[in-house]
Amino acid sequence: MRRSSSALLSASSLLILILCIVLLSTFSFAAAPDRIAGPVVARQFIQLPASVPYKAQPQYDRGAVDPSLKLSNMTLLTVPSASQQRAISRLLAQQQDPRSTQYHKWLTPEQYADRFGLGPNDIKKITAWLQSQGFSVNHVARGRNWITFSGTASQAESAFQTSLHTFDINGETHFSNTTPLSIPAALSGVVVGVRGVSNFHPKSHASRLKPSPDYTTSSNNIFLAPGDISTVYDVAPLYTAGIDGTGQTLAVIGETDVYLADLSDFRSGFGLSPISGCTVNSNNVITACDTANFKYVVAAGDTDPGFPNSIQDDLAEADIDIEWSGAVARNAQIIYVNAPISGVFASLDHVVENTLAPVMTMSYGLCELDEVGFFSFDEGVLQQANLEGITFLNSSGDSGAAECDYTSSPAVRGYSVSYPASSPEATGVGGTLIPFNEYTSQFWNAGNGTDGGSAVSYIPENGWNDPQEWGAFCAAASGNCNGFPFSDWQTAQNFFGILGGGGGVSNCTSTNGSGVCQGGFPQPTYQLGLSGLNLSGQSVARFSPDVSLLASIYWP
Repeated sequence: MRRSSSALLSASSLLILILCIVLLSTFSFAAAPDRIAGPVVARQFIQLPASVPYKAQPQYDRGAVDPSLKLSNMTLLTVPSASQQRAISRLLAQQQDPRSTQYHKWLTPEQYADRFGLGPNDIKKITAWLQSQGFSVNHVARGRNWITFSGTASQAESAFQTSLHTFDINGETHFSNTTPLSIPAALSGVVVGVRGVSNFHPKSHASRLKPSPDYTTSSNNIFLAPGDISTVYDVAPLYTAGIDGTGQTLAVIGETDVYLADLSDFRSGFGLSPISGCTVNSNNVITACDTANFKYVVAAGDTDPGFPNSIQDDLAEADIDIEWSGAVARNAQIIYVNAPISGVFASLDHVVENTLAPVMTMSYGLCELDEVGFFSFDEGVLQQANLEGITFLNSSGDSGAAECDYTSSPAVRGYSVSYPASSPEATGVGGTLIPFNEYTSQFWNAGNGTDGGSAVSYIPENGWNDPQEWGAFCAAASGNCNGFPFSDWQTAQNFFGILGGGGGVSNCTSTNGSGVCQGGFPQPTYQLGLSGLNLSGQSVARFSPDVSLLASIYWP
């Protein structure tokens, strides 16, 4: 029987409609529901809890900032609703369950936005309020979970009902709010924090003293080289099998410009492929680069000053992280993400927003007490990273179990661990050392290979605690400590400071009204069954680090 053209058209239309429905249900393009009722007006305010940095202590206060001080990249931080958060937790579990249909089905930033971010109407209301306060809106995250904006100190003080002051701590000048930030009541439960009204950034975990670039030397000093890592951690068989980072990308999180010469010297000294084709300024600072083995990226909304930061060991940290990630994954593209003005969390946000790499690493952290006002947002970003299939590695610090003690004096602020390494969403990376009695011909050759290697085999490691190790060495040497004035671990610590692998039990993700820690992150499922010293009164808690490798640079 012959069909009419209209019947054929109806059948085709029905098929197209069915296909569209299937596609729409598969990709979930529906926008998130509105959460802000009515316009955002500055009539009734609520304070954001724990929004004054702990370091902004009165004894360091040097008075009000210049009202015209430009705050170039502030960030309004939002969190998912309770129902969205429950859905996130379910999806995270499903993505890691081989039996689930969602196993390893990673989201794009836009899919994250539609399921877990703010709706377009809410974004419009928030940006309209920011503009009504005189701010310029710079950028709305693709995940619709943060907004960057610019203005002056005076505008920030008015909009958030606070005061900004200058602080001088150990010769470093900072600015910060001195009273809690306030936001319009209409934003309650949606906006949880504002970054950029303070520039107390996380600290670098680069050690204060650096070794020479030697490895086994004529003076019998021994330092690690890329070839040693290959031997000690049995990486060589992977190279032989062709697994050397080819086709892979790894993002390094930083907050300073870097010199091309530093990276080139390291790579040429150890027989690694050179970095070529980069653009540098007159000081040899990289301003642009996108080659097979290195890429330079400035985080959205940030500015590139064209010279390295001079505080917090930033340059040394960036060099170490770029050089060693490229030394091990020697044919991968290392993407260095820089946020000199806004700090490392802005770099981290940029990686997640743009899914720049399947792995990102950050060697900065801060004690949990300093992060209390931002946990809900930062944990959300780390969960977004996991939903996008990004693995996040973070060093657990170099202050032992005293992360909240910022100087080299004896610890006075109690047991504390470093965040984000203490996050259940991160892989915390700790440090080990080689005991002093293992610097012998049993483990080390007298000379070096082309990759600098002089290690013979795996070398048994201890937990990283330099003062304790030096104390043991001095005791065994009857006080002959290579010219150092050490007699035991206490005198060694007076010289080195608190210097060892960070770690312990999460104990300060919430505080009472007086800033006293009340508890830490709960124990994640992948740590079930672990037990240890409980510092927070919790029955179980998150332990960090998760893995460790050689970190100490001090060899007796």
